[in-house]
Amino acid sequence: MKRGNAAVMAALALMSAYARGSECVTVTLYGTQQIPMGALLVAEQTASQTFREIGVSIYWRITSSAPETCVEIGVRFTSNSPAEFHPGALAYALPYQKGGTQIVVFSNRVLCYGSDRQNGVFLGHVASHEIGHALEGINRHSREGLMKAQWGNREMRQMFVRSLPFAGEDAELIHLGLLTHLDPAR
Repeated sequence: MKRGNAAVMAALALMSAYARGSECVTVTLYGTQQIPMGALLVAEQTASQTFREIGVSIYWRITSSAPETCVEIGVRFTSNSPAEFHPGALAYALPYQKGGTQIVVFSNRVLCYGSDRQNGVFLGHVASHEIGHALEGINRHSREGLMKAQWGNREMRQMFVRSLPFAGEDAELIHLGLLTHLDPAR
């Protein structure tokens, strides 16, 4: 019975979050000088669209301001990641860390396509995946969608045609995570 009550409470909190429509995240970028401007702009558009589809607004900041009520996440780009450091990983998140750099993107592993558009779309999906980890506040992966541990050919094709979406459970966890970030007493 308690499990049912917890599910009802979580659903009510989620409905309340959707109704407010005020979920927003400020993403501060560090080390962007190594990312081509065209790829960076496409990446921001791609990630913003992915989150917009689940009712979350993303504000990108290098020096600009954003609403003070947004959850803040720091993303650092690094181009000198040795092959033996997180082998095979494109990026990593520190989902339990509050403030500072919570996501590190290995730009030398992500910028692997021939055009700014392709690099930007791929970078936007990688960033969305890691921002998802930071907002969910837990270290987990889904069986399908954007939060899948490793993308196969199917997901790679899809992300270049239209955004690879969050699975339903990830959208719920992100909204619950936003509530927790905004009200740490939860």
